[in-house]
Amino acid sequence: MKKSKIFFALIPAMCLMSCDDKSSLGIPVVNEQPPVLDTESMQVALTAAAQAPISLDEYKDSPTGIPVLEVTDVVDCPEGYKPSIKAQISATETFESVIDLPVTMDENVATIKADDWEAAHLEMFGRNPKQTTAYMRFAGYLVKGSTEVRMGGNDYYYVTAPMIVTPYALGFVVEPSYYLVGTFNEWQLADGIKFKHSEKDVYDDPVFTLTVTITPAQASQGWEWLIAPQSAVESGNANEMIGVAESDSLAGELVYDGATQQAGRIADAGDWMITINIEKGTYDIISAFPNLYTPGTGREGWTTPFKPSLSTTDFNTYEGFVYIFQGWKITTGPTWNDLAGNYGAAAENDKSGSVVNGSNENIPMPDEGAGLYLVNFNLGKLLVKTTFIENIGLVGNINGWNEKENIQLTPSADFLTWTGTVDLAPDSEFKFNMNKGWDINLGGTPDELKQGGDNIKPGLAAGSYTVTLELGSIPYTCSFAKN
Repeated sequence: MKKSKIFFALIPAMCLMSCDDKSSLGIPVVNEQPPVLDTESMQVALTAAAQAPISLDEYKDSPTGIPVLEVTDVVDCPEGYKPSIKAQISATETFESVIDLPVTMDENVATIKADDWEAAHLEMFGRNPKQTTAYMRFAGYLVKGSTEVRMGGNDYYYVTAPMIVTPYALGFVVEPSYYLVGTFNEWQLADGIKFKHSEKDVYDDPVFTLTVTITPAQASQGWEWLIAPQSAVESGNANEMIGVAESDSLAGELVYDGATQQAGRIADAGDWMITINIEKGTYDIISAFPNLYTPGTGREGWTTPFKPSLSTTDFNTYEGFVYIFQGWKITTGPTWNDLAGNYGAAAENDKSGSVVNGSNENIPMPDEGAGLYLVNFNLGKLLVKTTFIENIGLVGNINGWNEKENIQLTPSADFLTWTGTVDLAPDSEFKFNMNKGWDINLGGTPDELKQGGDNIKPGLAAGSYTVTLELGSIPYTCSFAKN
């Protein structure tokens, strides 16, 4: 064991006063010379509880907390001093990132409240309630009033040990994957359609989504569905599937009880997005429109069919570049017939951004006037935001990645085609940036440009080129013509 000596040097307080005929001299405080101790003067040991797997639930209501370390002896402890322990916990045994855990001394035993440990566990590992190994280390102190002295110095720890911990139970289970089965696959578990999920742990994000296309023939026969958890697929047990409370409802509660659940049913043809929240035990089904349209804008104005102008990755938030020169609307289809959504202003000349389905009022032209705008539309909240695009340029190794001094492009009369001249080399790479910043930029491949995409690498021979950026249709594209 590392041994290091420690001196308890209490700061001497000397009362010094000026001396004259009407004053008295203060009596200096004389401190007792502290004893000399080394780290072996304090003896500690992990408790039996700390050496076994710990379930935080078992200590949730404990008034004392979880006993983790016992101070078994302090040799020649200075008068008035008591032993104390401080603890740090980490997700890794290298302690690259640590969390200080509050410690209470119960007699000579260091204890930690289950709530404090749970909070640290959530910060380190997230909400997944599985058993996890964390790492804890303990520093020893002698304390007297507000004075504390660390045994062995700032870098010395008496014990460093792994802790096998099961956090609080959440009251619900989220499986790694979920699948949709139904009439479309003859209720075969093995052929279910897998729900999509984010890269987060399923307990930190218990929401799963799936987009399906229902043909008119399928809809006429009755398109029914149930949800199969991964465990049901692996076991082949159809009794473990999840249903709904009301068959024809497009939103509601998930039902796990096979005796009371019903199969969900979608009666209309089209693209639909099914969202399930396992923690809340709910589902929601909405029309999944891959694109929305903006009649009154662009080259066509009010001429039908409208071209797609807004795209999405989640069927809720939509985005696209639009030439606005008058009042306009947002629709779910390319004509005025059979629209699921026809969104306009809630009131005449309402520029709040709120829109209403079925409104007869156009969305007003923005205050900046006619020009190119980035339109963002939240279908769930029915909110529209427009950002005026006054500048588009090229920025990359062709200009030292200086976004403020981009190689500017010139717009067409309708602001949907932008052109410029640039010198390229075989290793040139760049992006299109808007308004001389990075908040709005296009990258990717020349035949499919996306907001925030990768650097564009044309791989062309050295020379001068005319670059053309097309924003009039989706996907956005760019081309190069040698000068």
